[in-house]
This record gives sequence, structure tokens and C-alpha cells, in this order.
Amino acid sequence: MTKSLSKIILTIVMFTVANSVFCQTKWHKEPLYSPLLEKAKFKAIEYKSTDYIAIGYVYKRQFIDGQNITFISKQMQDTIISGRYYISDNLAYIDGMWKQKNENGITRTYGVFQVKNADNEFGFTIKPKEGKPLQIETKDVFLYQGFRNKYPATLTKQDYTTYLLSVTYTDSQDERDYYKIEMKVDNKLIYKYGYYAINEFVKYITDVTRFYNNGDKFVGKVENTPTEDNYVKSELREGKFTHTKGETDEEELTKLSDGAFKYKVLYSNRKVDNNMAQMEIIVNKSLVEKYGYWAVGDYIYNTPIVKYTYKNGDVFEGEQEHKRDTVNANSLSIKSQLTKGKLKYATGEEFEGDLSGDWFCGVPISGTMKFTDGSVKKGNWFTQYGITAKQEVNEIEKGKSPTEKREIAKSLFKENQYQEEIHIVERALDNDDYESAKNAYANALKLKPENEEYINTQIKKIDKLQIEKRKRIAELKRKNALINKYGNYWGELIFNKEFTPGMTKEMVLEFTSDKCYKISKSIHSGMTIETWTFDKDKMQLEMLKESKNQEDAQTALGVMMIMGLAEGFGYNIRDQFPTLVFKNGKLTDVYQY
Repeated sequence: MTKSLSKIILTIVMFTVANSVFCQTKWHKEPLYSPLLEKAKFKAIEYKSTDYIAIGYVYKRQFIDGQNITFISKQMQDTIISGRYYISDNLAYIDGMWKQKNENGITRTYGVFQVKNADNEFGFTIKPKEGKPLQIETKDVFLYQGFRNKYPATLTKQDYTTYLLSVTYTDSQDERDYYKIEMKVDNKLIYKYGYYAINEFVKYITDVTRFYNNGDKFVGKVENTPTEDNYVKSELREGKFTHTKGETDEEELTKLSDGAFKYKVLYSNRKVDNNMAQMEIIVNKSLVEKYGYWAVGDYIYNTPIVKYTYKNGDVFEGEQEHKRDTVNANSLSIKSQLTKGKLKYATGEEFEGDLSGDWFCGVPISGTMKFTDGSVKKGNWFTQYGITAKQEVNEIEKGKSPTEKREIAKSLFKENQYQEEIHIVERALDNDDYESAKNAYANALKLKPENEEYINTQIKKIDKLQIEKRKRIAELKRKNALINKYGNYWGELIFNKEFTPGMTKEMVLEFTSDKCYKISKSIHSGMTIETWTFDKDKMQLEMLKESKNQEDAQTALGVMMIMGLAEGFGYNIRDQFPTLVFKNGKLTDVYQY
């Protein structure tokens, strides 16, 4: 053995021991390592008629069960297989790594391998002269690092029944191309083709995951068509795209039981001013047959029925019209307009009609609206609230739902009605029409019961004005009657209660009462002279005599009491009843006390 080969062997041994410890399979029940015997020796056995050397601990002319062993190619000066060596059912196994070389490069398999280099029952010998070509049979694999044609491929065990195959296309550069595929390999294919049938796996497995250079990811089915150069042409079928750029986060094409397909797209927040969360359409299978899979633009353009879910939770299901971009002939851009269908609001309302028709205050009105309280309105239901001013429209548009907007419209309508009633009050008061003013206030109270205190106060004020008006009318009527009876001069004086010489007793009695006076008469020189002197006691007695019932009597007593109180505060009732002197029935003298 040359010195350079010895160095190579030592280096490889150190590496493979560490690697074997790191890569132990975890599904074996045998102990990973057995105790090293004191008399064991670390040997490198060079088999005479073969191309390999075996290196490991030897005791009693055999490698020690449970310790590392490494087989090295003398020609290649590289590891063939290395790992924990153990015996099971009189067969030799290595739990470790098997390295091979093919036209694409070096492959590495980490797993469990049965090894043989002899014809005996045990199948393994350490005698240099008896060693035969090394036979390695794979019993289990937890990681295979190889190739699919020239591309790196790995097969990783996921559980007891499933492996994950990954192939990386190192020459993929276009951002629309995929650079890696992954697929699950079940035990049926392993049993049929073996662990290393990477080409067959790629050819026959149709459920794959693709990773694209632009960050996209596709999970779904493909249709594989083998080519003459051992490659496979794969075309996408149903599945789901996940996007990291652009205006959508996900696109999904799912085959339904009746042969049709459902296309669903989730819109991204990367799309500026986007208020839609997702769109769904049912694609007729004839469209897929005509345009192929993932011809999304053609699907949308030829599918009138759509379902949109908006970010606020609203959902529209119905028809839409499409127009292609006519400015750019090469553009695939499609402009869509929602038309007839049902719009379900997240807040509970439902609109059914034409969304391409008229809208008002942000609400569609070319159809029927069903509110959360179950009420139904057709057409422009805002008209019943008389909404016309732009300020009112702006206020209504602040509502977050049709029901909320209706409540705002109701409130504005009620406020307008209330203000109109207040205007009626003002106009009625200007014309002294107090009954109309009170009726208008009563209507205003029905509109705004919360203003009851204010409105009742105003009505009381009107009642006072009404009493004053009646009093004024009565006084004017009396004045006119007095003027008609006595003429302007005497009528005015009588109305103003002015004791004026020249008045007859009839005139004086129009504004005073002889029952408040003590009357004395005398005749002098053929002239009858009457003197009227105020008599408080007589007045009070007459008041009581005129009382027709107990209530009137109590009223009279009340008046007397008030008069007494008034006199206590300096008011003299006699001032209203001056002493009067009549000569032959006409007033000649007036004496104040």
C-alpha cells in the first residue's frame, strides 16, 4: 500500500466516521453502536483480486458488529460505501452512505444496504484472498442525491410510505420558467421501479409542485408526455398558483364532478385601490377543450356568470359583460361590467337587479333592496325622503350599509319636515294665526318627541298671545260699539274710562258701577243734584249678593282679600272710584280722594 493511498484512506475514514454518525437512519431498533472491545484492532484489509479496501475494527477475524466500516475503491481512491456495520439474520448490513458515479456525476444514497463479498452463507469475509467483487443491495433509503438527466435530484423519505422527489433545473433563467419541481413518490412506485428510478417517477407522477424564478409556486396536476431524448414535456392541468408579485395572490383551477372547472383568483393588496378579495367562475369544459388549461383571459371573456367577494365581505353573484382592450390589438386586457345579479352585503342587506343601472348615494337602485329588518323597497327608494341637496347626499354617503344610509335619509327627511313645520309656525305667527301655529308645533312634536319641553313652552306662549288677541278684539269691539252709540268723542272717553264732565249717568255707568257708591240726592233751585261717594262695604256686600253659588262666593272673597293685600302695599281702591256729582243727570264735578 502506497503512502499516498494511506493518507487518502485515513482522511476518508475520518470523514466517513463523522458522516455516518450524522446520517444514521432513525427507524431501526438495533443500537447505533456497540461497545468497542479492548482487543479490537483498527485494520485496513486489501482484498487481492478486487478493487476495494475495507477499513474498520476487527476482532476474531471479523468486523465488529455495531462499529463503522468503510469500503474504498483502490482505483478511484474514493469511498464506495461507509456506515455502521451490523449483522441481522446472518446477513451483513451497512447503515450509512453509498457513493456511486454515473455519466452525470457522483450520486450519494443514505440508507440501509445489504453487502456481500463472499459465497458463504454469511456472505461476507475479511480474508484478503477470499474476497470477491462487492455486492450492494439497497434495503431502505432516507436520502438519495442523484440526477434527473443532468439536473440535480434528491429523494427524501417523508414517512414509512412516502418519499419526496425534488429536481432542480440549474439552467432555468427566464423568470416565467420553473427552476424546481417536487413530487411525492409512494411505495407502490418504489416497489415497481426501485429507489433510483428518477426518470420513471418524473414520467409517471402527475401531482407536482413547481417553483418558478419569479417567486410563483404551482401545486397541482400535470400531463406528462415523454420525448425521444429522455425528457418529459409537462403541461399544467388543474391546481393552484401562489404568486409573490403582481395583482393576485392565488389562482386555482379545480375540476368538478360534472367535468366543468372552477376558476378562483384571490386578489392581492399589492393591487392599488383594489376593493375585491376574490373572483370565481365556472368554466365550461368545452372552453378548456378549445383554449387549453389556464387560458384565464378566454375563460373570463366567454363566461358571463361570475361570483365576486369583496374585501368588506360583500358578495355578488350574477352576470357581467366583457370588452377586450381595443386600443392595443395585442393586449389580453379585458374590461368587465357587472350587470344583473344579486349583491349580498356583509351587513345583511340583499340587492337584486342591474348593477350597471342607476346608483344613488353609493347604493344600486335599478332593482329591489331587502333591508336587514325584512322590508323590501323597489327602485329609487330615496325619493320618498326627498333627498335633493348635495349636502344631504354627502351625509348619506357616509353610511356604511344601505340600512344605515336609509336611517340617515330618514333622519334628514324628518329634520326637513320638522324645519318645515317650524317655518309654518313662523308664517302663522306673522299673520296672527295662532291655531295654525299650534297645529304646526303639534306636528313638529310628533317628528321630534325629544323636543317636547321646548315645543310645549312655545305653545304656552302662543296661548298667551291668543288670549291677548281675544282681549284686543273684545276691546276693539267694545270701543266700536261705544263710538257707534255715543260718537267718537264720548266713545273714546268712555272706552278709556275717563270721568269727564258732561257725561250722562248712562255713559258713566258704561265703565263703573253705582253698586260701589253711596248715592245721595238733593234738589236746589229746581235742579236735581246727585252725589256718588265710594262705599267699600256696599261694594263688598253687592259682590256677595251677586254670587250665585259657593264657588262665586269664594271668588268674591278672594277678590276682597286681594284688594285688602293691595291696600296694604299702598294701593288705594278709592282711586278707581272718585266722588261724582251729577246735576240733572249729567256729570259736573269729579273729586279724587
